[in-house]
Formats: sequence, C-alpha cells, structure tokens
Amino acid sequence: MVANQHKLNVFVSSTSKDLHNYRAVARLAILDMGWIPVMMEHFGALPNPTVAACDQKLSECELVLLIVAFSRGWVPTQEQGGDGIRSITACELDFARIKNIPVLVMLANEASWPGNLYENDQFGRDWVSKFRSQINVPAVFFDFEQETLSTAETELFPAFRVKLRQALLNHKERLLELDKEKKTVDAESGLDHFDSAREGILTGATIPFVGWCIWHGPSQH
Repeated sequence: MVANQHKLNVFVSSTSKDLHNYRAVARLAILDMGWIPVMMEHFGALPNPTVAACDQKLSECELVLLIVAFSRGWVPTQEQGGDGIRSITACELDFARIKNIPVLVMLANEASWPGNLYENDQFGRDWVSKFRSQINVPAVFFDFEQETLSTAETELFPAFRVKLRQALLNHKERLLELDKEKKTVDAESGLDHFDSAREGILTGATIPFVGWCIWHGPSQH
C-alpha cells in the first residue's frame, strides 16, 4: 500500500547533544511539508524500556529521517532493551529496515565537522566510522554551519535546511509516482471501477445490488 503522502508520520533519528539544533531544523522542515515529526523530545514519560518505546513510535511512522554526524550517542544496555553495543540510532535504523520503513539519510561532512564534536575515544570513533559505512544507502551530505545565540530557530543552518527540504520533496515525488503507478495497475486490472460503475448506474446500463436485493427500477403498480 502506498502511504498517504499528504499526512506522513516522520520519525527523526539522530544523536541528540551534538545535533540538537539540526533536529529542530528537521522538525520545522517536516512541518512545512504538512507532515508530522515524531521525535524523542515529544515522547514524554513512557512506561516501556526506551528501545521498546522507540520501536513502538517507529512502527507508527511511514518514513525515517536519519541524521548522522560523528558522535555515537547513547548505547542502551540489555536491561534497557539494547545489546550494549549498538547506539539507539543504530537500533532505530535496524528496526526500520525490519519493518521496511523508508529511510532518508543525511550525513555530516567529515571535512567540515569540528573535532570537538567527534567521539573522544578511538573505540567510539571506529564504531561511528563503521556504522556510517554500513548504512549503505544514497545519502545527502551536509556541512557544519555556525550558529550564534541570536540566531532564531527558523533561521538556523540555511544550507542544511535547503538540502533537507529537497530530500523531503524528492520523497514526496516518489510517493506521488508510486500512487500514480498503483492507480494505473488497478485501472488495468479492473479494480478501479468506481467511476465506470457510477456512470452505468446513472445511465441505467448497470443494475446495482444492495445486500440480497436487486433494484428493479420504478414500480409498475
């Protein structure tokens, strides 16, 4: 089934501390599309372990926006629903793939990213490098953009905002194309017959069935 492109639930997956304002830009860009951003900032208090809670929210979405820089982020333990190895972002990506939820990927550009926003230890850096390399889908690369305390949220990271909006628009176009193809297939297979049936009833060429009864036309009595 093709998702309703007019009201997508979009799960925003990323590390939090280093990409906090990039997530804010993502939220506004998704809202500008008329879609619904689903973000951990909005989860509130949940009774389930964090991984299970994220999986539940993810299962209600039709698209994942994955933003990856060079921080590993939080690694949930087995008690928290993880495995003590994968970050929560990696867990979310794995779940999206299991559920066949489309993923749009935005990757921070290594050449422009500040060293203080990388993992501190070598193990963490190696893990992030391996994770990035194994995402293995077409991605949009974005550069680090400086911000100031006076920068309004709606004006943050204009280059990132443009690239993200284009990625979202491209996805919308793909959905529209899939919807068009589905309607064509339905029409060719005879499944999309409402209009022709309606015309037949209005012209008297078709006799409609209602339950167990047959409409016979005006009574002759």
